[in-house]
Amino acid sequence: LILVLLRSWWLQAPPAPETRMVVVMDDLGTSNPAMTVVWEPGGAGDRLMRIRVIGHAEMGPGTAWELWMLPGGDQKPVSLGLITTHETQTVKVPKTLAARLDAADGLAMSVEPAGGSPTGLPSGPVLYAGKCVKV
Repeated sequence: LILVLLRSWWLQAPPAPETRMVVVMDDLGTSNPAMTVVWEPGGAGDRLMRIRVIGHAEMGPGTAWELWMLPGGDQKPVSLGLITTHETQTVKVPKTLAARLDAADGLAMSVEPAGGSPTGLPSGPVLYAGKCVKV
């Protein structure tokens, strides 16, 4: 019995490593990293993106930061919601956008009027952007 148990343990495949999507968003003015975003792709539910703002950037009065998914090709950016300048934060992406987020080319952050873009697309300057990388 012990030999059977040892053999079955030995023949089991090792667990698959967890996959994560990582985006290092550069400050487009300096090309220095300014924000990181990480999430676990796959599954049928919502996605939780963990965001880290590097350097505690300032947000001007009457403005907001809006995070955008860049689907790629000639597809328009899709808003993922407003974010803050807090060093660490979490953004919940609804399952209706989850698969698109997992396949996105990149993310960007724009400065918008308080409350977000009035047009549904980035209307203010894009300060940070980066490519999605699966690790």
